[in-house]
Amino acid sequence: MGHEVRPRPPAPRPRRGAAPQGIELAPCGLSYCLRRCSRHVNYLFELLATYTWAPLIQFEYLMPFSYSIFLTILLLHRIARDEERCHLKYGKPYEEYCRRVPYRLIPGVI
Repeated sequence: MGHEVRPRPPAPRPRRGAAPQGIELAPCGLSYCLRRCSRHVNYLFELLATYTWAPLIQFEYLMPFSYSIFLTILLLHRIARDEERCHLKYGKPYEEYCRRVPYRLIPGVI
């Protein structure tokens, strides 16, 4: 009867991308390696997935590839919009990032 249950206070959340003071985050993993080659590697994998699904349906017709073609156009336009917004928002740091990661989508091509 005399015991009162009090709610636990929430733990402080670290800022996104922040490491505890004095600790440096080590760059590692496949994602890190791929992001050093392409600025929009997530779009690349999305396109690869759609272009591998289409032939499983049929090679003879264009219809199975319509989604892949649509997505390619959509993502290429989105990349251009993302690049413009990032240049406006981040300025010099984003230009440095673009210098370090020269390819937008496909390493060695675009």
